[in-house]
Amino acid sequence: MEQETTTVANNNSSNIVIQKHERIIELCTLVLLGLATLATAYASWMGAIYSGNQTTYFMESNRAHSEGSTLYLEAVNNYSADWNTAKEITSLRVSYAIMDYNNDEIGKLDTVSELILKFDLFSNPVFSDLMGWDKDEAQKTDNRMDYAEAWVNETIHSSFHLDSKNTQHIIHEAYFSEAEEKLKEADELFELANTQGVHSDKYNMVTVVYATVLFLLGIVEIFKGIKKRYMIILISAIVFVITTGYVMLIPFI
Repeated sequence: MEQETTTVANNNSSNIVIQKHERIIELCTLVLLGLATLATAYASWMGAIYSGNQTTYFMESNRAHSEGSTLYLEAVNNYSADWNTAKEITSLRVSYAIMDYNNDEIGKLDTVSELILKFDLFSNPVFSDLMGWDKDEAQKTDNRMDYAEAWVNETIHSSFHLDSKNTQHIIHEAYFSEAEEKLKEADELFELANTQGVHSDKYNMVTVVYATVLFLLGIVEIFKGIKKRYMIILISAIVFVITTGYVMLIPFI
């Protein structure tokens, strides 16, 4: 009788311990499930945002690159046309000097008239500025012929050094700076899109890991042994903590 009583007491004590452990396991599972669910939602949300940003930046990069390419082609055409015009103006100066030497007044007037037309053809004022032609002043002058003739006489012996390295740098900046800035902007947007894609991939990976944690916590009840359940919960907690620490290293938007 005493042995039966002792056995029943031991069984009751054992059942109480088991129930206590089951409550602890249940509580830990619920807490981890809640945290993992929130973390999974957060990672999915952030991954979607970064993915959307990547698409947006790629579109903006393509648009900027298209605009930059168009500007560059336009700059090349304008530069070529203006360079030819500048060479023609230089030739007209020589022609004027010859006509002045031969006292050909009519030829000089025709040359001056043609010079005025040539200067009006420039798409960019940089060549005019390098040659000392003040377009605003020429427009203000009552007689543009007088201004043009005075300009020829002042610069007849001047060399504009259009082929010099410094002058070429100034000309290049005047014609191509806008296009190059736009192309640089396109490259920066492309790099930014790549960065957003990397962050999106990281969050997608984190989402998968959090989903794995949810799976492990979901199968805890399948295992009958207390130690096995604790082991699954411990593994889930460790994976969750490590993954959350990794998330902290990913830049927030």
